[in-house]
Amino acid sequence: MINFYFLSRFFNSLPMTSDTDGLHLAGGVHLCHYSYFLSFLVSGFRMTFFFIFGIISFIRMKNFSTIFKSKILKLSILITILFLINQNSVLAFNSQPIPINVSIDSLSINSQTFSDSTKTDSTIIEKDTIPPNLPLRTHGEMFLIKTDIELNLKKQDLNNLNYSGFTDAILERTSFYPLTLGTYGGYNGFSVMGAMPADNSLRYNGRSLADNITGLNNLDFISPEFMEKAEILVGTEAALLSDNSSGSLINIQEIRYNTKNPFTKLRYSQAGYEFISADGVFSQNFKKNWNFTFGFRRQSSPGRFKNTWLDSWNVRGLLRWNPSSKTSISLTENFINHGLGLNGGLKNTNDSMYDNISAISVYQGFNERIFKHDITLTLTSYPLEDSSEAFTGSVYFSNTVRDKYISSELISDTSIVPHPISYNDYYTGVSARFEQSAFNLVFLRFGGEFNFSNIPETSYNEKWHGFSTSAFAIADLNFFDYVLIRGGARFHTFAGNSSITFGSTAKIKFSHTLKFTGDVSFSERLPSLSEGSSLKIEKNLLGFGEIRYSKDSTGMSAMAFARHISSPIIGTPVYNESGNITGIKFENGDSRQIIGGNFEYNSPIISSINLFKFAGGFRSDRLGAGLQFQTYYSRTDNNSDSRFPAYFIKFKLYYQAEVGQSSLTAGFKFSVISSKKSDGYMPLTGSWITSDLQSPATIANNDIFLNLKLGDVFVNITYINLISQGYYFSSVYPEFDGNLKVSISWAMPE
Repeated sequence: MINFYFLSRFFNSLPMTSDTDGLHLAGGVHLCHYSYFLSFLVSGFRMTFFFIFGIISFIRMKNFSTIFKSKILKLSILITILFLINQNSVLAFNSQPIPINVSIDSLSINSQTFSDSTKTDSTIIEKDTIPPNLPLRTHGEMFLIKTDIELNLKKQDLNNLNYSGFTDAILERTSFYPLTLGTYGGYNGFSVMGAMPADNSLRYNGRSLADNITGLNNLDFISPEFMEKAEILVGTEAALLSDNSSGSLINIQEIRYNTKNPFTKLRYSQAGYEFISADGVFSQNFKKNWNFTFGFRRQSSPGRFKNTWLDSWNVRGLLRWNPSSKTSISLTENFINHGLGLNGGLKNTNDSMYDNISAISVYQGFNERIFKHDITLTLTSYPLEDSSEAFTGSVYFSNTVRDKYISSELISDTSIVPHPISYNDYYTGVSARFEQSAFNLVFLRFGGEFNFSNIPETSYNEKWHGFSTSAFAIADLNFFDYVLIRGGARFHTFAGNSSITFGSTAKIKFSHTLKFTGDVSFSERLPSLSEGSSLKIEKNLLGFGEIRYSKDSTGMSAMAFARHISSPIIGTPVYNESGNITGIKFENGDSRQIIGGNFEYNSPIISSINLFKFAGGFRSDRLGAGLQFQTYYSRTDNNSDSRFPAYFIKFKLYYQAEVGQSSLTAGFKFSVISSKKSDGYMPLTGSWITSDLQSPATIANNDIFLNLKLGDVFVNITYINLISQGYYFSSVYPEFDGNLKVSISWAMPE
């Protein structure tokens, strides 16, 4: 064992150079080839040595007092001290550290010194020349070691997106099928490979933001300007890392600013039907290794149809401390006051539904206002110098006050006066995850969540007062960064029900330009409290394969999937004598199958066209195009149901130019969608229900857009639905007709 000590001293005494591949000895020996082996050998030998000596000591021990007289134990303690002394020298050449801090994607703090201002001028001032610790790049991410989540929506991406809510931004970044409601701030959603919004999960810093009553999340509660990025996972990764997630998992990573000087960012948006949105962010390091970030948002609109109004404001704050270069601790609070008209869609089933005057809302006066607090304390730490182990955990509290105003359409007994109802529900808990790597070959991830919920009974949901748990384990095998095999299992309990999830995925990189992903997962979705906990559990079996090619500015992908659902939970409306929907009946079907595919292509047509050469020209410009084709086939209980279109085609043509620090992108896009019977959203229970209304094939999105970058200012202008075509994705919630949307984003570092 002592030979290891002197061996490490010998290696540590040699002059070293560094490059992008890791540490090298000046003589040319590449240490990272042997580092994991040496670390593993030393650690394993040490643990074995201590274990054997401990057993011998206990065998020799006659009673408790003799343990301190054992010569063998004393020798063991001595060697322990030697290893503690030697630990830093061994780790000095142990392995190439896994990068956990990359400051490119955030504002970098300037190096500075800190002096004691209480000293007199005649006294030598002591200065702290140690630079501040950078906040961990992975703080709040789902994977802490070997991060390989390819689909992200980063804060930098938002500058070029003309969005009104978080759902808009997600749909701009992904190929998900939209299930929007044609409203601002409403329960807009999307479908991932045939899954419904209840199969999508939302998390913040890895902890659940689930609505335990409906199982849905209003994504527009989230301000995109207060996130570092949104990690978007599907298939096995989504199913294993979150509950009820056979569709997708979106994890919001907290905002990450690191600036000595005050930083301010403002965003203003305006669109049709008097929609106005203003969002502001302020951030500054107020003390060494301490940062405070604050934000606000205000949104309002009377809406297109009766009772589709929005009145919302949000404030949030973040306090972060970086006690070391390998540890970050943060406390965040997000509060929202969100008022929304719940019109339930339109009663019309003909062309008059697209007329703003003659269209009739299902509910004329049913609306809600939600007051929601989400408080999260998060710790992320890498205990070892080589960053081969990582831990993250959160303690959280969520409280929601719901005020619902019941309209006369919902009351069967005419003698009852419509009235508001108000109730409060909350949940609190803790989540934790631990990760470990060995030789950059094997990666192990374990974690779980434990929380307590208090949900009262209402006319639209059951009550729940108790504990929920979940636990997961994931193992990765990484072969030279060319083949990654990932598999695992998850267990979850809620409201007296339990579910099991397991799956496996393989990612093969044939070259730097060509990648393949194959994925199979089995997951169970527990019924929500609004659906009824006595229903059978939905069982989802999903398989998909995707091949992706990318080179320079050209990208192409092709994906096919198949989903089988056993005991699908199906909602059908209940009508009163007046023909109004006063309730939803939920029951289990036999089975449901959805198969489909997606093809995408994006590439420059002309890489340099010199369009404005006569006027001095641009530094670079190009003409490009994008194409996306989706197809679906769906059936329930062996009957075709047309819940998704047979085809959904999107095309985009654009021109891009750059000069200096400024750029311009202009173009148009349109979509064509086939006939379908889309599901509709029912606000009574916050769920999606089947519809028998067949909509014809039509042109969908047809927009023209202009995006400008003028230094630190971003201007996005879009004319939506240029020909005011009437169409919808969710039955029967028409999308907006022609209107102009403008957004301006301005970052102001001082």
